[in-house]
Amino acid sequence: GETVLPFRDPDGLPVELAEVEVPDDDPTTAWTAFVPESAAIRGFHSVTLWLDDAERTEGLLRTMGLTETESADDAGSDGATDADRTRFAASGPVGKYVDVVETDRQGRSGRGTVHHVAFQTPTDADQSAMRDAVSSMGLRPTEQIDRHWFRSVYFREFAGVLFELATSDPGYASDEPADALGERLVLPGRFGDRREQIEAGLPDVTVPRPKGSGGSGSSEESGSSAESGSSDASAEGDD
Repeated sequence: GETVLPFRDPDGLPVELAEVEVPDDDPTTAWTAFVPESAAIRGFHSVTLWLDDAERTEGLLRTMGLTETESADDAGSDGATDADRTRFAASGPVGKYVDVVETDRQGRSGRGTVHHVAFQTPTDADQSAMRDAVSSMGLRPTEQIDRHWFRSVYFREFAGVLFELATSDPGYASDEPADALGERLVLPGRFGDRREQIEAGLPDVTVPRPKGSGGSGSSEESGSSAESGSSDASAEGDD
């Protein structure tokens, strides 16, 4: 099975670092300023849905093209074992697993929970077909919404978890170089005149910098963005 390091983030969200083999078709680039490439975070590994009645949601995931597969964990940070957990896999090298765990715990929204789960539907045609499939199951997806870097459709699955279907285009590199992503706060045009107000409400984030990278010799830099840097991360939350 996979070796997993569980912990909770400052808001109490259960998070795990999972040690996995990097596939040959992995499109990500390792951030190696402080760790070797073999220990760098590559992206999301999985998300866990905690549901009081999993059967209909499992049917929805199959309709969305995910396939049931064997769970690799003995137990997650939520204490769920293989016997409690059903794992579904989408296509693609990273971020493809959705774990379903039945629970009688009451879900809630706010700090320490995951707001929504996004699924990539690369083109408008792919998204439209998926929207029709979701509608055919009696769910009520929104119309397409322009999110500047992608176009989205939202709906709540049977247990109330918010799902998003998002296109690949135009992408985050549409208004800044790909190798500069995360270095500054980029706002969609309609929020441009509110930059000062928005930045004033953001928490300070300290981004580590490797020694010898220039500046006054400090190894840290304060800003409103953070870089993460070969483990995958998985997030779990009450839904």
